[in-house]
Amino acid sequence: MPGNKKRTQGGDIDREQAFEAEKERERLEQIQQERLAQQKAEKAREEARERRERNARVELLKLRQGQTVESPTLAVEQPHVDPRPKDFKGKLKNFWSYYKWWVLIGIVAVGVFGWLTVDTIQRSKKDLTVLVATTRPDVSQHYEEIQSFLERYCEDFDGDGNVKVELFTLEFGDGANSVLDPQYQLQNRQKLQSELAAGNALLILADDTVVEEIIGGDDVFLPLQDVYPDMELHGAHDALLYLDTLKGFHRVFQGEDAEMFDGMNIALRNIDAVVGGSREKLEKRLSNAKNVLERIMEDRPAEEAE
Repeated sequence: MPGNKKRTQGGDIDREQAFEAEKERERLEQIQQERLAQQKAEKAREEARERRERNARVELLKLRQGQTVESPTLAVEQPHVDPRPKDFKGKLKNFWSYYKWWVLIGIVAVGVFGWLTVDTIQRSKKDLTVLVATTRPDVSQHYEEIQSFLERYCEDFDGDGNVKVELFTLEFGDGANSVLDPQYQLQNRQKLQSELAAGNALLILADDTVVEEIIGGDDVFLPLQDVYPDMELHGAHDALLYLDTLKGFHRVFQGEDAEMFDGMNIALRNIDAVVGGSREKLEKRLSNAKNVLERIMEDRPAEEAE
């Protein structure tokens, strides 16, 4: 029995030593793991620091080269600066740099619109429309003089403060020797018939060839003897007057300028032969045309009458 007891005690000692040895081993392993974890953490912190420094150097280099870079690193390390100007001059400069093209386009658009508006307001309305139809090249080269001549005897019928006579001009060839394009002459014939039907021009200047060969018809013109029964009339027949027989004509045209109007007639339209337009407007236009013709016949310029 004593021998068994000694063996038991010896076994207990061995187990305790083994247990203590196991605990020491576990403690050493734990210490080793903690050291490894600490080394890993330290290494990770070092790598992160080096990465931040590297990114910062790259971004700083880009900024020096004029590039704009949004950097989380720089956003943390550098204070935020508001790029917007604070003073009026700076704000104006900033606005111009961003919107100058839109501003310029707006200015041009407003300028064009304003010019069109002013031009429309200031543009003189026509007081009278006169049809000029001729086969004479020399007459067709003096439309401005004819217009000025007619405006001399025209009143300001619309009351806009300006006198304007509009010429509706048509040119035709004189026979087979004409140099005018046949297609062009055909188009003018169509325009003439359209105008005669519409009745926009109730005072007509036309040479004998146009009257006899192109216009034709006895009801196209108003018999002037019925309009001016007390006046001595001259012309191809009672509806036409030769332009160079009128007093006012010779005040403006003299010598060679007057000779080129040989055979040029002046007449009034018969509104009963007009297809289009209201009767009231036709009568008003005819009244104005009569007024101008009478002034030419009597050589009474509109300005002198005022």
